[in-house]
Amino acid sequence: PDKIFGNISITQITKKAKTRKMAFVKVYKTNAYFKRFQTRFRRRREGKTDYYARRRLIIQDKNKYNTPKYRFVARITNQRVICQVAYATIQG
Repeated sequence: PDKIFGNISITQITKKAKTRKMAFVKVYKTNAYFKRFQTRFRRRREGKTDYYARRRLIIQDKNKYNTPKYRFVARITNQRVICQVAYATIQG
């Protein structure tokens, strides 16, 4: 009555499945991992700021030699719109 697959019947397959134990799983995130873990910037964690894109906006091409790359910054308050022309330097 048992169906036979090759030389093994279904009852033999189910008996083997019941006797198997789980394989050993190594825990990678140990105490040492969390001690060395460095949290990301708060605005990066919140998903508000893409620092890679911000950096690309500022960096000037090397073939333009120390020419500043200007950008127009608009800050909006309750009563005013403050505009500023800014550029980045290596010093900050």
